[in-house]
Amino acid sequence: MAKPKTIVFSTFGVREGLLHEMLPPTERAKDGLICAAQELNKLLSRSARHAEELTGWTDRLFRVVKLRETEEDKRLRHVACLLSDIGWRVHRTTTGEEDAEA
Repeated sequence: MAKPKTIVFSTFGVREGLLHEMLPPTERAKDGLICAAQELNKLLSRSARHAEELTGWTDRLFRVVKLRETEEDKRLRHVACLLSDIGWRVHRTTTGEEDAEA
């Protein structure tokens, strides 16, 4: 009815919303941040299993020590665990190790 000359889609807007609606309900229910962190963990860490163990260990620690956290805090802690080992391939010149060898 409006007959616009052009239509512009936002990078984080309608296009992704339409694609998201096409996904099966099980996929739509997944947390995008957690999924991205899991994928980076699989691709870049030395041992993807280590992040799972670290997540479980910190879950138990928070429970035993009775540390309070919100669901969002827990979500971000899990992401931090998943990403904890992806920087191991960083070149030594960006870690300060080059000076120690000189």
